[in-house]
Amino acid sequence: SKSFSNDFINNTGRFLALESFNKKCKLNILKSLIYELDLIISKFISSDNKDNISNEWNILQTKIRQESVRELMGNYLRINYKGEQVILADKLVESLDLNQYDEELPTFDNVINPIVKKESIVFDGEILTPDNPKAIIRIELYIYNWLLRNAEIITAELLNLSSEWPELREIILTSNLISTRELEKFRNQLNSQIQWQTFIKRPIRLYESKREFFKIEDGELIVTTLTETRDEELRNLGWWQQQVALLIEARDAISPQIQTILKHLGDFAVVILTRVIGRAIGLIGKGIAQGMGRGLSKS
Repeated sequence: SKSFSNDFINNTGRFLALESFNKKCKLNILKSLIYELDLIISKFISSDNKDNISNEWNILQTKIRQESVRELMGNYLRINYKGEQVILADKLVESLDLNQYDEELPTFDNVINPIVKKESIVFDGEILTPDNPKAIIRIELYIYNWLLRNAEIITAELLNLSSEWPELREIILTSNLISTRELEKFRNQLNSQIQWQTFIKRPIRLYESKREFFKIEDGELIVTTLTETRDEELRNLGWWQQQVALLIEARDAISPQIQTILKHLGDFAVVILTRVIGRAIGLIGKGIAQGMGRGLSKS
């Protein structure tokens, strides 16, 4: 909550849907998500049957997003929609597809289990209890990502809806994106980046056993990369993404042979240049020098 009490600068080197929101809405959607997540965790902690709560998680994530939208807009604000006045929160929950899935979204096991079930986590080869300082930092990192990636899902949906709802733009977006041209330009850049991340960058990260985490640090949103096993996710990739991973694997397999060939070619080129061409040039130069010497003697 403290991290999201003030605005932050995006230093991730990529476009974020969250950037399209004005400062007030950007911070409020994150605070709403924190509030809703806290309610759910409290409910789970007080539950008598903690073994079945994972079955509710996917449904509850969607409800958390819906309730966060209501928190953001309030329950009574009315605005114009295609010629009629509507309650904004109700219309948004009805219109938005908040069942979107982010493949990098931290799982139930990452976010909830250490807190609710007090399960240990593995960090740098150590098995840590949830109250260990290292474990707390890791859990905090997962929660940061859960919050920010859920905020991205919500803001991306609101961004798309606002392209055909001008009155909504004036409430949630930054002033420069109220322009239709600038809004569509931003949406196109965002969609292109999503495709690049999904089909190219993610398969490479999976093959390299790396995971990217968003993190707020000194008022800046940054991306940090940690190494963890991701073999199962790698096996479940789609056909195109698997080809990208195979290309990286092939490059790694072929690279040593290519380096060896290039080394031998380099050695061969050195021999040709120094022993053959160099000697021939030396002989030619020597002949020219001798010829010039005889010519000068005659003169």
